[in-house]
Amino acid sequence: MKKMTTLCLALALTCATEAGATTDKQPKLKGRQTAAWGVAVPGSRTQSASAMRFLNMGLGAPMAAPRAVGNDPVSSVTTPGFGWADGPDGNQWYYTQNYKLDGYFYSGSTITLYDNNNQQVGQFDIDVPDTLQVNSIEMYSALTKKMFDRDDTSIEAMVSIHAVGNAENNYKDCYITRAYHIDGSGIAYECEGSGMLFDASKGWNTYQRLILPIEKVIDGKEYVSIDFIAPPTWGKDEPYVEHTLDIPFENINYMDGAYINCFVIEDKPYYVVAQYDTAYCTMPEDYTQDIIVTPNNHFVLKTYDRNYSLVDSVAVPIEESPKGIYRMAAFGRMSDNDLSKGYFGPEDQFSYVVTWVDYHLQSDENTYNFDLYDNQAQRLKTICENAAENQWFYLNNVKGKSEQMAFLQALEEGQQIQMVDVPSCEKRTLFPAMIDGEGGTHGVTVGHAE
Repeated sequence: MKKMTTLCLALALTCATEAGATTDKQPKLKGRQTAAWGVAVPGSRTQSASAMRFLNMGLGAPMAAPRAVGNDPVSSVTTPGFGWADGPDGNQWYYTQNYKLDGYFYSGSTITLYDNNNQQVGQFDIDVPDTLQVNSIEMYSALTKKMFDRDDTSIEAMVSIHAVGNAENNYKDCYITRAYHIDGSGIAYECEGSGMLFDASKGWNTYQRLILPIEKVIDGKEYVSIDFIAPPTWGKDEPYVEHTLDIPFENINYMDGAYINCFVIEDKPYYVVAQYDTAYCTMPEDYTQDIIVTPNNHFVLKTYDRNYSLVDSVAVPIEESPKGIYRMAAFGRMSDNDLSKGYFGPEDQFSYVVTWVDYHLQSDENTYNFDLYDNQAQRLKTICENAAENQWFYLNNVKGKSEQMAFLQALEEGQQIQMVDVPSCEKRTLFPAMIDGEGGTHGVTVGHAE
C-alpha cells in the first residue's frame, strides 16, 4: 500500500489503481523459483492510457481537460493509506486507511469508505490476533452485496492480511482473507489464503466467485489447489466451495503471469488455466549453476466454462528464443482480450494471446513478445516483440476507428515506441530510438495513429 501524508481529490484526477495487480519482476534463473501471484481477473491487466503509465514509461503525462473552475480541491483528506474501490453502484469509490502499530508490525487498522460524491458510506475496524506478526493489511478494490451473505442490502469489503513467520511456526508466513461489513458490524467471512473476487454479473444476472489458491502436498508432490467459492444459495447460509482444481507446482514454476485468468466473453464467465506440459526445467546438482531447460516442452492453456467443464484446450510449442537466451511463457499479460471470440478471429472460436518472456542474463531484465494463436495452437500473427517490462497499454479510442496499443520496445540501440492496430495486429506509427543517427526524446500525444 502506498503511503502518503496529504491527498487532495480533484475532479481532474482520472487514473485509478487496482489492488492485487500482479506484475512482480522475474528473479534470476538460479535455484527454486516460486510461482507468481496466481489469479488475474478482468480489470487487473494493463488496459487504459493513464497519466501514471506514461510517467512510468518516462513520457510526459497527458494533460486532462479542466473540469472545475478554480484551484480548490473538491475534497481533501489526510491519511497514511489510500486506495480506490469499485462501488456496488458502478461508480468509483475510494477509501482511507489508518494503522495501529505494535513495534515493527501492525496490530490493527481502520478503513473508511467514501462514494463518488465524497460522502462517507462506511467504516470498519480490522483486528489482528496477538499470535500473528502482521506486516500487510490491504483492502481489495471489489465491493460486493451478494457474495458473502444473502442480505443484498449490506455491502462487504475484502481484506487480505499477511503475517510473517517466526520460530514457533518454522518461519512460515501466512495469508488470511476476510470480508467485512462496511457498516462496522463485523466479519462476514474468513478463510486462510489470499484470493481474488471474480465478478461477471450483468443486470439481474449475478455471478460472483471468490478464487482462492492454496499450496498443498498430495502424495508427496507439491500442488497449487484452487478453490472456487460460490455465494450462499438456497439451503446454504454461507459461501461454499463449488469446485477445486489441483495444478502441479512444477508445471507453473517459472511462469511469468498468473496460472488462472478469468474472462467475460459474450456475457459468459470463462476460466483459463495456464501451465507447462511438463516441468520447465530441472535443477543442476550444483545450485550455484543455471537451470537446465526442458526441451520440446509445450505451454498448455485449458479453458473452462462456468460449470467448470473443459470447453477448449491448446498446447503451444515453446520455441527457443532467437537470441539464445531463456524463454518462458505467460498468459493474460497483454490485456483482457488475451482470450477472445470474434475479436482477433472467428466468432465461434477462441483466440489466444501468448506472451513469451525472454530473460537476459547479463542485464537481469525481461523483454516480452506477444503472439496470437488460434484454437489449434497455430500462430496467426506476432503483435509485438521486445517490449520492455509492463510498458504497454491501450491508447484512447477514436470513434469509428479500431483500437490501438502502444509498446515501449527495448532494443540494443535504445528504446522505441511502436503503436499497433488491434485486432488487425498491423504496425502503425513508430517513434524510433534513433533519428538521423542520434538518440532523442520524443513527445507523444495520446490518441489514435493512422
